Amino acid sequence: MTKESLHTELSAARTATLSMIEAVDEAIRSRVPAGHTWSALMVLDHLRILDEQVAAVTQRLAARAKKGGAEAPPDELVGLRELDSCEDGVMDAPSVPGMEPRDPAPATVMTDAAAARAKLISAVENVWAVDCRERRFPHPWLGPMNAYEWLHFAAVHERGHHAHLRTILAAVEER
Repeated sequence: MTKESLHTELSAARTATLSMIEAVDEAIRSRVPAGHTWSALMVLDHLRILDEQVAAVTQRLAARAKKGGAEAPPDELVGLRELDSCEDGVMDAPSVPGMEPRDPAPATVMTDAAAARAKLISAVENVWAVDCRERRFPHPWLGPMNAYEWLHFAAVHERGHHAHLRTILAAVEER
């Protein structure tokens, strides 16, 4: 993994999410279809929460690494935990308290999500200034992860919601 590859991965995941949401009108984005608990905008709000949480965790890990005297990491990180396989299990994972979106999603959800993503991108820059590979924080289901793994997880998690978004939008449009 490189900083550039992580930026690309996060950007591609968000572009896909926004493309699905922006392809439909506001009424469809906001509607919770029968048999579902979230609207498309609520999914985006959930992703906002994750971005904020991952940014906070990775900033703390970077601060601890810096305080411990860590140098900058290598340009390319190897030996990181493989997380891509988690993408298919995102929708099967038990809910984590505090990760529930606002219901209904407020009118500011798009700008709120953009601001949270900006914080996450800032966190990418910070963790690439100091080697955070040895500092870990536990994920509730995956166990301890370092800052780079947490940032990668944000992209994997978002991709895991893409099928969810398509299902929600299709169910709303069928009505």
